[in-house]
Amino acid sequence: MDHHNMDHHNHMSMQEQQHTPSSHNNHHHNSMDMDMDDLTKRFWWSLILMVPIIIMAPFMGLSLPFTWTFTGSIWLVTVLATILFIVGTPPFFKGAKMELSHRKPAMLSLISMALIVTYFYSIYTVIANEMFHMHPHMMDFFWEFATLTVIMLLGHRIEMSVTMQAGDATSKLQALLPRIAHVKHDDMVHDMPLAEIKQDMILQVLAGESFPTDGIVLEGHSQVDESLMTGESRLIDKQKDSAVVGGTINGNGTLLVKVTFIGDYSFIGRLQQALTTSQDNKSQIETVADRVASWLFWVALVVAVLAVVVWLPITGLSNAINIAVTILVIACPHALGLAVPMVIARTKSLAAARGILIKNRKALQNTDMLRYALMDKTGTLTTGQFTVTAVTTYDFDAQRALAIMAALDQQSTHPLAASIVAHAKAKKHHN
Repeated sequence: MDHHNMDHHNHMSMQEQQHTPSSHNNHHHNSMDMDMDDLTKRFWWSLILMVPIIIMAPFMGLSLPFTWTFTGSIWLVTVLATILFIVGTPPFFKGAKMELSHRKPAMLSLISMALIVTYFYSIYTVIANEMFHMHPHMMDFFWEFATLTVIMLLGHRIEMSVTMQAGDATSKLQALLPRIAHVKHDDMVHDMPLAEIKQDMILQVLAGESFPTDGIVLEGHSQVDESLMTGESRLIDKQKDSAVVGGTINGNGTLLVKVTFIGDYSFIGRLQQALTTSQDNKSQIETVADRVASWLFWVALVVAVLAVVVWLPITGLSNAINIAVTILVIACPHALGLAVPMVIARTKSLAAARGILIKNRKALQNTDMLRYALMDKTGTLTTGQFTVTAVTTYDFDAQRALAIMAALDQQSTHPLAASIVAHAKAKKHHN
């Protein structure tokens, strides 16, 4: 609430209108979308395959209340698990291959190891038990394999959707620019696609149009709305030698502008690069998660090998391998693979709904220590448009006081003055 005091005997209560940011989800058909579509299909197919598997397969050798088995059900489970292996695991193997090529095994390497071990060991137990009756006490891990695949695919998909939000944001920035620019050459003006605009060209920008590029005003006078770029809602006067930013909106005058910066060097180009870079910088939470996964990878591998060495002479090969596989399954962090991308996605979603763009994801780790936030309110958190909420006078007629103030402010362009004039006109029209 802002208060504008006219003098000691009368005052006026002013209220500035608040921004009401809204969130729009626009999906663009690019390579990222194709990857997302592929991952989404793999997730839903894997989910469909998982349901009958967890119904027919035992959990860690135990039958659950809803477990349903029949003659030959284990072979059906084996077929479904094989299809699930083909459909659901490639994204993890691809990521693990990249991690191992850099000699930095992390989350995807750990997940891939658990998936490979659980699947192939389960195939081995089915063949050994059902075909050769070698070790009837050996348990399979199809239940664990199916749930691990689906949970990790869900986490992977959530993480990718967060990355795609940066692509959406940069595409929205690019949409601020017009597709056609009016180029002036030898006193003639002709339209040209934005992609063909070169530095030092002279452009004509008409009233109400957005500026195609960054530039310097050569001729004309106008008021420009730069709120989309700066957050300041107040119109900015532009005249000869004034700088203008591509994507901002020209007011009521026609301007001749000399192009200064285009492409990656423009304001929008640099902002797009900042958004893209922010997605490449993992937060400390994600870095710690990867580090923990890397430790788990080596610890699980070493402990599993030691388990085989220790239990082999005591219980035999089959039980020793069973223990080793159990260790690898338990070591795979189901919750860690799902929790981190969900936290990041939820945080960015809540911020976007409130008009906050998180440029640096590493800043998220410090939000729990945030106590005070200082900012320039006028025109940043608000629209810069004021309204009169009340007129109070002392020993003076309120209507007359309002008329005098409106007459004094009639020629002023100040936002407070404009709101007083508008209120006076509305009162007069209402009466």
